[in-house]
Amino acid sequence: MIRRLLVAVVSCAALVPAVAAQDRPDNRFEAIVELTQAKMKEFSVPGVALGIFDQGRITTRALGVTNVEDPIPVNDHTVFPIASISKTFAATMVMRLVEQGKLDLKTPVRTYLPEFKVGDESVAKDVTAWNLLTHTAGWEGQVSSPERGPIRSATSSPP
Repeated sequence: MIRRLLVAVVSCAALVPAVAAQDRPDNRFEAIVELTQAKMKEFSVPGVALGIFDQGRITTRALGVTNVEDPIPVNDHTVFPIASISKTFAATMVMRLVEQGKLDLKTPVRTYLPEFKVGDESVAKDVTAWNLLTHTAGWEGQVSSPERGPIRSATSSPP
């Protein structure tokens, strides 16, 4: 469980477009890298992608390999299958934005992300953050690897 959690926590940061900041070393980030390396060793985690977004600056680091059977080095394009554990992080981030008054659960997603698209245009234009958080957006299914892109080495209302 801890191993999956560690991978999920640091992998969520890999979802941000990875643009490594090289202008100055950040001792705080290096401390996180060192801690991550220690935990990777402790929990036998083969690879991790770290990413921190702080004050408009993105800093990333790829550590280790994708898996022990086929040890391809982790890089900025590595896709980690983190599955459902990411829902907890996404929901927490969304609710922090709600608390800060930056997001309204009842407002269509396209208000915040104009490029948001799904197969059904009527759903895409009306779906809210509430629908996404509660799985009531109007579609079913899982996103499989081919639908995620190339791999490189709806109906209820909030209370």
